[in-house]
Amino acid sequence: MSSKISDYAKEVLNNYYTALPMVYPQIKLMVYFDKNIESSKVNYKLSDKSSLNELYNRLSSNLPMYIQKGENKAGSYIEIDKLNEKIDGKLNLGTYLDYVKYPNTEVSYYVNDKMIGDSLISPSTKEIELSEFNEGDNSLSIVFKNANGFEKKLFYKVSKSNDYLKIDTLNEKEAKLLEEKKSDASKEELSENSEKESPVKSETVGKSTESKNLSSEEKLKVMIEGGFVKPAPGAGLEDPIKRVESLVFIIRVMGKEKEALALNDDEVESILSTVEDEKLIQNWARKYIAYAIKEKITLGVGSKISGMKRMDPNSMSSTKVFLTMLLRTLSYSDVEPENVYEKSKLAGLKAEYTDNKIHLKQIKRKEMAVLIYDFINNVKMPNSEGLSASEKELKTVLLDNEVISSDFISKYFSN
Repeated sequence: MSSKISDYAKEVLNNYYTALPMVYPQIKLMVYFDKNIESSKVNYKLSDKSSLNELYNRLSSNLPMYIQKGENKAGSYIEIDKLNEKIDGKLNLGTYLDYVKYPNTEVSYYVNDKMIGDSLISPSTKEIELSEFNEGDNSLSIVFKNANGFEKKLFYKVSKSNDYLKIDTLNEKEAKLLEEKKSDASKEELSENSEKESPVKSETVGKSTESKNLSSEEKLKVMIEGGFVKPAPGAGLEDPIKRVESLVFIIRVMGKEKEALALNDDEVESILSTVEDEKLIQNWARKYIAYAIKEKITLGVGSKISGMKRMDPNSMSSTKVFLTMLLRTLSYSDVEPENVYEKSKLAGLKAEYTDNKIHLKQIKRKEMAVLIYDFINNVKMPNSEGLSASEKELKTVLLDNEVISSDFISKYFSN
Protein backbone atom coordinates (compact mmCIF):
# COMPACT_ATOMS: atom_id res chain seq x y z
CA MET A 1 0.00 0.00 0.00
CA SER A 2 1.58 3.29 -1.09
CA SER A 3 2.08 6.10 1.42
CA LYS A 4 -0.30 8.30 -0.56
CA ILE A 5 -3.12 5.72 -0.38
CA SER A 6 -2.32 5.07 3.28
CA ASP A 7 -2.57 8.78 4.08
CA TYR A 8 -5.89 8.95 2.25
CA ALA A 9 -7.22 6.03 4.35
CA LYS A 10 -6.19 7.83 7.52
CA GLU A 11 -7.80 11.06 6.38
CA VAL A 12 -11.11 9.34 5.62
CA LEU A 13 -10.99 7.43 8.92
CA ASN A 14 -10.34 10.65 10.84
CA ASN A 15 -13.21 12.38 9.04
CA TYR A 16 -15.76 9.64 9.75
CA TYR A 17 -14.89 9.31 13.41
CA THR A 18 -15.07 13.07 14.01
CA ALA A 19 -17.74 14.30 11.58
CA LEU A 20 -20.33 11.57 12.20
CA PRO A 21 -20.53 12.02 16.00
CA MET A 22 -20.84 15.77 15.51
CA VAL A 23 -23.60 15.58 12.91
CA TYR A 24 -25.38 12.70 14.67
CA PRO A 25 -24.55 13.24 18.37
CA GLN A 26 -26.89 10.50 19.62
CA ILE A 27 -25.01 7.66 17.86
CA LYS A 28 -24.86 4.64 20.16
CA LEU A 29 -22.61 2.36 18.15
CA MET A 30 -20.05 2.52 15.36
CA VAL A 31 -18.64 -0.77 14.06
CA TYR A 32 -15.44 -1.06 12.08
CA PHE A 33 -14.92 -4.33 10.14
CA ASP A 34 -11.23 -5.15 9.91
CA LYS A 35 -11.44 -6.56 6.42
CA ASN A 36 -10.10 -5.39 3.10
CA ILE A 37 -12.51 -5.23 0.15
CA GLU A 38 -10.64 -6.61 -2.84
CA SER A 39 -12.31 -4.26 -5.34
CA SER A 40 -11.29 -1.17 -3.33
CA LYS A 41 -8.18 0.78 -4.30
CA VAL A 42 -7.72 1.77 -0.66
CA ASN A 43 -6.80 -0.75 2.01
CA TYR A 44 -8.61 0.15 5.22
CA LYS A 45 -7.55 -3.03 7.04
CA LEU A 46 -6.20 -2.01 10.43
CA SER A 47 -4.00 -5.05 10.97
CA ASP A 48 -2.11 -4.34 7.74
CA LYS A 49 -0.93 -0.92 8.80
CA SER A 50 0.19 -0.04 12.32
CA SER A 51 -0.25 3.72 11.84
CA LEU A 52 -3.86 3.19 10.73
CA ASN A 53 -4.49 0.93 13.73
CA GLU A 54 -3.02 3.52 16.11
CA LEU A 55 -5.23 6.23 14.62
CA TYR A 56 -8.33 4.04 14.98
CA ASN A 57 -7.54 3.32 18.64
CA ARG A 58 -7.02 6.99 19.37
CA LEU A 59 -10.20 8.11 17.61
CA SER A 60 -12.43 5.41 19.04
CA SER A 61 -11.25 6.05 22.60
CA ASN A 62 -11.68 9.80 22.38
CA LEU A 63 -15.24 10.45 21.27
CA PRO A 64 -16.63 13.02 23.71
CA MET A 65 -19.98 13.16 21.91
CA TYR A 66 -20.80 9.52 22.72
CA ILE A 67 -22.85 8.44 25.72
CA GLN A 68 -20.22 6.82 27.93
CA LYS A 69 -19.60 5.73 31.48
CA GLY A 70 -23.17 5.98 32.72
CA GLU A 71 -23.79 9.50 31.51
CA ASN A 72 -27.44 10.34 31.00
CA LYS A 73 -27.03 12.35 27.83
CA ALA A 74 -24.60 13.06 25.05
CA GLY A 75 -23.57 16.44 23.80
CA SER A 76 -25.66 17.93 21.05
CA TYR A 77 -25.60 20.66 18.43
CA ILE A 78 -28.44 22.80 17.18
CA GLU A 79 -28.71 24.35 13.75
CA ILE A 80 -27.09 27.75 13.81
CA ASP A 81 -30.16 29.72 12.74
CA LYS A 82 -32.21 28.21 15.55
CA LEU A 83 -30.04 29.90 18.16
CA ASN A 84 -31.87 32.49 20.25
CA GLU A 85 -30.59 32.30 23.80
CA LYS A 86 -28.17 33.63 26.38
CA ILE A 87 -24.54 32.75 25.68
CA ASP A 88 -22.09 32.18 28.47
CA GLY A 89 -18.89 33.84 27.26
CA LYS A 90 -18.35 31.99 23.97
CA LEU A 91 -20.26 30.86 20.92
CA ASN A 92 -19.18 27.35 19.91
CA LEU A 93 -19.55 26.69 16.19
CA GLY A 94 -19.12 23.42 14.32
CA THR A 95 -18.96 23.11 10.53
CA TYR A 96 -18.49 20.11 8.29
CA LEU A 97 -18.62 19.02 4.66
CA ASP A 98 -18.15 15.87 2.59
CA TYR A 99 -14.43 15.28 3.04
CA VAL A 100 -14.21 12.63 0.32
CA LYS A 101 -15.79 14.95 -2.24
CA TYR A 102 -14.00 18.12 -1.04
CA PRO A 103 -10.63 17.12 0.49
CA ASN A 104 -8.20 19.61 2.03
CA THR A 105 -10.76 22.38 2.26
CA GLU A 106 -9.93 25.41 4.37
CA VAL A 107 -12.67 26.88 6.54
CA SER A 108 -12.43 30.57 7.46
CA TYR A 109 -14.62 32.46 9.93
CA TYR A 110 -15.39 36.17 9.66
CA VAL A 111 -17.21 38.44 12.12
CA ASN A 112 -18.02 41.88 10.73
CA ASP A 113 -15.62 41.19 7.86
CA LYS A 114 -12.74 40.49 10.27
CA MET A 115 -11.22 37.02 9.98
CA ILE A 116 -11.16 35.47 13.43
CA GLY A 117 -9.81 32.04 12.59
CA ASP A 118 -9.40 29.29 10.02
CA SER A 119 -8.92 25.54 9.93
CA LEU A 120 -8.05 22.72 7.53
CA ILE A 121 -9.75 20.10 9.68
CA SER A 122 -13.14 18.66 8.83
CA PRO A 123 -15.23 18.96 10.87
CA SER A 124 -14.04 22.37 11.98
CA THR A 125 -14.91 23.86 15.33
CA LYS A 126 -14.49 27.45 16.38
CA GLU A 127 -15.02 29.21 19.69
CA ILE A 128 -15.97 32.87 19.20
CA GLU A 129 -15.71 35.18 22.16
CA LEU A 130 -18.95 37.03 22.85
CA SER A 131 -16.94 40.26 22.88
CA GLU A 132 -16.28 39.85 19.14
CA PHE A 133 -19.90 40.83 18.50
CA ASN A 134 -21.09 44.41 18.87
CA GLU A 135 -24.44 45.32 20.36
CA GLY A 136 -27.07 45.18 17.63
CA ASP A 137 -26.66 43.46 14.26
CA ASN A 138 -23.41 41.75 13.24
CA SER A 139 -22.37 39.81 10.17
CA LEU A 140 -21.00 36.28 10.42
CA SER A 141 -19.70 34.46 7.37
CA ILE A 142 -18.10 31.05 6.98
CA VAL A 143 -16.06 30.43 3.82
CA PHE A 144 -15.04 27.00 2.50
CA LYS A 145 -12.28 26.98 -0.11
CA ASN A 146 -9.75 24.54 -1.55
CA ALA A 147 -7.04 24.54 -4.20
CA ASN A 148 -9.25 22.68 -6.69
CA GLY A 149 -11.48 25.74 -7.12
CA PHE A 150 -14.23 24.72 -4.71
CA GLU A 151 -15.66 27.67 -2.79
CA LYS A 152 -18.81 28.01 -0.73
CA LYS A 153 -19.95 30.81 1.57
CA LEU A 154 -22.49 30.82 4.36
CA PHE A 155 -23.90 34.10 5.64
CA TYR A 156 -25.63 34.94 8.92
CA LYS A 157 -26.88 37.92 10.86
CA VAL A 158 -26.01 37.78 14.56
CA SER A 159 -28.15 40.07 16.71
CA LYS A 160 -26.68 40.75 20.13
CA SER A 161 -28.50 42.19 23.13
CA ASN A 162 -26.40 42.02 26.30
CA ASP A 163 -25.42 38.32 26.47
CA TYR A 164 -28.25 37.09 24.24
CA LEU A 165 -27.60 36.08 20.65
CA LYS A 166 -30.09 35.46 17.86
CA ILE A 167 -28.81 34.13 14.55
CA ASP A 168 -30.58 34.29 11.19
CA THR A 169 -29.47 32.80 7.88
CA LEU A 170 -28.93 35.29 5.05
CA ASN A 171 -28.56 34.86 1.33
CA GLU A 172 -25.68 36.61 -0.42
CA LYS A 173 -27.76 39.66 -1.37
CA GLU A 174 -29.06 40.09 2.18
CA ALA A 175 -25.52 39.72 3.56
CA LYS A 176 -24.25 42.40 1.20
CA LEU A 177 -27.05 44.76 2.25
CA LEU A 178 -26.18 44.18 5.91
CA GLU A 179 -22.50 44.95 5.26
CA GLU A 180 -23.44 48.08 3.33
CA LYS A 181 -25.63 49.24 6.19
CA LYS A 182 -22.87 48.64 8.73
CA SER A 183 -20.12 50.18 6.58
CA ASP A 184 -22.22 53.28 5.87
CA ALA A 185 -22.73 53.75 9.62
CA SER A 186 -19.01 53.20 10.24
CA LYS A 187 -18.08 55.57 7.44
CA GLU A 188 -20.36 58.26 8.88
CA GLU A 189 -18.75 57.83 12.30
CA LEU A 190 -15.24 58.01 10.82
CA SER A 191 -16.21 61.12 8.88
CA GLU A 192 -17.40 62.80 12.08
CA ASN A 193 -14.16 61.83 13.84
CA SER A 194 -12.13 63.07 10.88
CA GLU A 195 -13.77 66.48 11.11
CA LYS A 196 -12.72 66.63 14.75
CA GLU A 197 -9.22 65.19 14.40
CA SER A 198 -7.94 66.20 10.96
CA PRO A 199 -4.74 68.29 11.02
CA VAL A 200 -6.25 70.40 8.22
CA LYS A 201 -9.07 71.55 10.51
CA SER A 202 -6.94 71.94 13.63
CA GLU A 203 -3.72 73.92 13.75
CA THR A 204 -2.81 72.82 17.30
CA VAL A 205 -2.30 69.07 17.22
CA GLY A 206 -0.23 67.96 20.18
CA LYS A 207 2.78 69.79 21.56
CA SER A 208 5.56 71.26 19.49
CA THR A 209 8.63 69.04 19.20
CA GLU A 210 11.96 70.87 19.25
CA SER A 211 13.89 68.01 17.72
CA LYS A 212 12.52 66.45 14.52
CA ASN A 213 14.58 63.30 15.11
CA LEU A 214 11.67 61.42 16.66
CA SER A 215 11.62 57.88 17.96
CA SER A 216 9.25 55.31 16.44
CA GLU A 217 6.92 55.71 19.43
CA GLU A 218 6.86 59.50 18.98
CA LYS A 219 6.19 59.17 15.25
CA LEU A 220 3.31 56.82 15.98
CA LYS A 221 1.84 59.28 18.48
CA VAL A 222 2.12 62.13 15.97
CA MET A 223 0.27 60.14 13.30
CA ILE A 224 -2.49 59.17 15.73
CA GLU A 225 -2.90 62.69 17.09
CA GLY A 226 -2.89 64.06 13.56
CA GLY A 227 -5.81 61.84 12.57
CA PHE A 228 -3.84 59.81 10.02
CA VAL A 229 -4.26 56.58 11.95
CA LYS A 230 -7.62 55.82 13.52
CA PRO A 231 -8.69 52.77 15.51
CA ALA A 232 -10.48 50.13 13.42
CA PRO A 233 -13.29 48.02 14.91
CA GLY A 234 -11.79 44.87 16.39
CA ALA A 235 -8.23 45.76 15.37
CA GLY A 236 -5.37 47.14 17.45
CA LEU A 237 -2.10 48.80 16.53
CA GLU A 238 -0.30 45.46 16.88
CA ASP A 239 -2.60 43.82 14.30
CA PRO A 240 -1.67 43.48 10.61
CA ILE A 241 -3.59 45.49 8.02
CA LYS A 242 -5.63 44.05 5.17
CA ARG A 243 -4.81 44.81 1.52
CA VAL A 244 -8.08 46.67 1.01
CA GLU A 245 -7.52 48.77 4.13
CA SER A 246 -3.96 49.62 3.12
CA LEU A 247 -5.07 50.67 -0.37
CA VAL A 248 -7.80 52.96 0.97
CA PHE A 249 -5.41 54.41 3.55
CA ILE A 250 -2.76 55.15 0.91
CA ILE A 251 -5.25 56.85 -1.41
CA ARG A 252 -6.50 59.04 1.42
CA VAL A 253 -3.18 60.00 2.95
CA MET A 254 -1.57 60.71 -0.43
CA GLY A 255 -4.35 63.18 -1.29
CA LYS A 256 -6.01 61.09 -4.01
CA GLU A 257 -9.37 60.52 -2.30
CA LYS A 258 -11.27 63.22 -4.24
CA GLU A 259 -10.15 61.67 -7.53
CA ALA A 260 -11.21 58.21 -6.37
CA LEU A 261 -14.64 59.31 -5.20
CA ALA A 262 -15.17 61.25 -8.45
CA LEU A 263 -15.40 58.00 -10.44
CA ASN A 264 -18.93 57.39 -11.65
CA ASP A 265 -20.73 54.13 -10.96
CA ASP A 266 -20.57 52.88 -14.55
CA GLU A 267 -16.79 53.34 -14.63
CA VAL A 268 -16.41 51.57 -11.30
CA GLU A 269 -18.51 48.62 -12.47
CA SER A 270 -16.58 48.42 -15.73
CA ILE A 271 -13.21 48.35 -13.95
CA LEU A 272 -14.29 45.86 -11.31
CA SER A 273 -15.79 43.53 -13.93
CA THR A 274 -12.20 42.40 -14.56
CA VAL A 275 -11.76 41.38 -10.92
CA GLU A 276 -12.34 37.69 -10.26
CA ASP A 277 -13.11 38.13 -6.55
CA GLU A 278 -15.07 41.37 -7.01
CA LYS A 279 -17.80 40.11 -4.64
CA LEU A 280 -15.32 40.25 -1.76
CA ILE A 281 -14.93 44.02 -2.14
CA GLN A 282 -17.23 45.84 0.25
CA ASN A 283 -19.44 48.59 -1.09
CA TRP A 284 -17.59 51.41 0.73
CA ALA A 285 -14.26 50.36 -0.83
CA ARG A 286 -15.37 49.84 -4.44
CA LYS A 287 -14.44 53.29 -5.76
CA TYR A 288 -11.06 53.20 -4.02
CA ILE A 289 -10.21 49.77 -5.46
CA ALA A 290 -11.43 50.79 -8.92
CA TYR A 291 -9.29 53.93 -8.76
CA ALA A 292 -6.25 51.92 -7.62
CA ILE A 293 -6.68 49.56 -10.57
CA LYS A 294 -7.24 52.41 -13.04
CA GLU A 295 -4.12 54.27 -11.87
CA LYS A 296 -2.11 51.04 -11.69
CA ILE A 297 -1.46 51.49 -7.98
CA THR A 298 -2.24 47.79 -7.68
CA LEU A 299 -1.96 45.13 -10.37
CA GLY A 300 -3.73 42.48 -8.32
CA VAL A 301 -2.34 39.13 -7.23
CA GLY A 302 -2.88 37.15 -10.42
CA SER A 303 -5.67 34.91 -11.62
CA LYS A 304 -6.05 31.57 -13.38
CA ILE A 305 -8.72 33.14 -15.59
CA SER A 306 -7.42 34.89 -18.72
CA GLY A 307 -7.99 38.64 -18.70
CA MET A 308 -8.96 38.69 -15.03
CA LYS A 309 -7.15 39.68 -11.85
CA ARG A 310 -7.65 38.93 -8.17
CA MET A 311 -7.56 41.60 -5.48
CA ASP A 312 -7.59 39.24 -2.48
CA PRO A 313 -8.83 42.22 -0.41
CA ASN A 314 -8.97 40.43 2.94
CA SER A 315 -5.43 39.04 2.89
CA MET A 316 -2.83 40.86 4.94
CA SER A 317 -0.48 43.39 3.39
CA SER A 318 3.30 43.22 3.72
CA THR A 319 5.74 46.10 4.01
CA LYS A 320 6.99 45.28 0.51
CA VAL A 321 3.50 45.50 -1.02
CA PHE A 322 2.63 48.60 1.02
CA LEU A 323 5.75 50.44 -0.18
CA THR A 324 5.11 49.36 -3.77
CA MET A 325 1.61 50.88 -3.72
CA LEU A 326 2.85 54.07 -2.04
CA LEU A 327 5.46 54.74 -4.72
CA ARG A 328 3.04 53.90 -7.54
CA THR A 329 0.57 56.42 -6.08
CA LEU A 330 3.22 59.12 -6.55
CA SER A 331 3.68 58.00 -10.20
CA TYR A 332 7.15 56.50 -9.85
CA SER A 333 7.63 54.29 -12.92
CA ASP A 334 8.24 50.56 -13.12
CA VAL A 335 7.86 49.93 -9.39
CA GLU A 336 7.51 46.23 -8.59
CA PRO A 337 7.74 44.33 -5.29
CA GLU A 338 11.04 42.90 -6.57
CA ASN A 339 12.68 46.34 -6.93
CA VAL A 340 10.73 48.41 -4.42
CA TYR A 341 13.64 48.76 -2.01
CA GLU A 342 15.92 50.25 -4.68
CA LYS A 343 13.08 52.55 -5.76
CA SER A 344 12.44 53.57 -2.14
CA LYS A 345 16.07 54.56 -1.70
CA LEU A 346 15.92 56.49 -4.97
CA ALA A 347 12.87 58.40 -3.73
CA GLY A 348 14.68 59.39 -0.55
CA LEU A 349 13.45 56.89 2.02
CA LYS A 350 15.91 55.97 4.73
CA ALA A 351 18.11 52.89 4.53
CA GLU A 352 16.07 51.02 7.15
CA TYR A 353 13.34 50.62 4.52
CA THR A 354 15.67 49.32 1.83
CA ASP A 355 16.65 45.97 3.39
CA ASN A 356 14.42 43.31 1.82
CA LYS A 357 15.56 40.71 4.36
CA ILE A 358 13.75 42.59 7.11
CA HIS A 359 10.52 43.67 5.45
CA LEU A 360 9.02 40.50 3.96
CA LYS A 361 6.66 40.18 6.93
CA GLN A 362 3.10 41.41 7.31
CA ILE A 363 2.98 45.07 8.21
CA LYS A 364 1.33 45.98 11.50
CA ARG A 365 -0.84 49.07 11.86
CA LYS A 366 1.69 50.82 14.09
CA GLU A 367 4.51 50.00 11.62
CA MET A 368 2.37 51.42 8.81
CA ALA A 369 1.95 54.68 10.75
CA VAL A 370 5.70 55.04 11.35
CA LEU A 371 6.46 54.22 7.71
CA ILE A 372 3.98 56.89 6.53
CA TYR A 373 5.61 59.46 8.81
CA ASP A 374 9.05 58.67 7.36
CA PHE A 375 7.62 58.62 3.85
CA ILE A 376 6.10 62.10 4.21
CA ASN A 377 9.21 63.43 5.93
CA ASN A 378 11.81 62.16 3.46
CA VAL A 379 10.39 61.26 0.06
CA LYS A 380 10.54 63.52 -2.97
CA MET A 381 8.20 63.50 -5.94
CA PRO A 382 9.38 61.80 -9.15
CA ASN A 383 10.62 63.66 -12.21
CA SER A 384 8.50 63.89 -15.34
CA GLU A 385 9.63 60.42 -16.52
CA GLY A 386 9.00 58.90 -13.10
CA LEU A 387 12.45 57.32 -13.13
CA SER A 388 14.19 59.40 -10.46
CA ALA A 389 13.40 61.92 -7.74
CA SER A 390 12.89 65.60 -8.41
CA GLU A 391 13.58 68.43 -5.99
CA LYS A 392 9.91 68.73 -5.02
CA GLU A 393 9.13 67.30 -1.60
CA LEU A 394 6.09 65.11 -0.97
CA LYS A 395 5.08 67.14 2.09
CA THR A 396 4.87 70.27 -0.06
CA VAL A 397 2.41 68.50 -2.39
CA LEU A 398 0.36 67.28 0.56
CA LEU A 399 0.31 70.82 1.92
CA ASP A 400 -0.88 72.19 -1.45
CA ASN A 401 -3.62 69.54 -1.55
CA GLU A 402 -4.68 70.38 2.03
CA VAL A 403 -3.93 66.88 3.30
CA ILE A 404 -1.75 68.34 6.04
CA SER A 405 -1.40 71.86 7.43
CA SER A 406 1.65 74.12 7.53
CA ASP A 407 1.42 74.16 11.34
CA PHE A 408 1.51 70.35 11.42
CA ILE A 409 4.55 70.26 9.13
CA SER A 410 6.49 72.87 11.09
CA LYS A 411 5.86 71.11 14.41
CA TYR A 412 6.63 67.54 13.47
CA PHE A 413 8.62 67.33 10.23
CA SER A 414 12.11 68.32 9.14
CA ASN A 415 12.55 71.50 7.10
